[in-house]
Amino acid sequence: MLRHSPGGFEPVEIALANNGCAAIANDNAGRQAVVVPHGSRFVTRMLPANTPITMRGEVLDIEVNPPLVLALDDKAKYWTGADNLVN
Repeated sequence: MLRHSPGGFEPVEIALANNGCAAIANDNAGRQAVVVPHGSRFVTRMLPANTPITMRGEVLDIEVNPPLVLALDDKAKYWTGADNLVN
């Protein structure tokens, strides 16, 4: 699904939400995208550069319209830019 995004998107890292109903990914170019439910389907949504992503416990708050919330457990800190805390 991500590979069919407009402009192409080859994911290099993906995190699946705890409930299995959404995911966040990035590519080698530093772009980020989310896969989210939309009715009875899933859609890929490219995140604009510098989209604010904050961590609240083990949950990501992605500040887009409408806002997205992804529960990722301990993987959440990577997606907030705090990847130096991972490893």
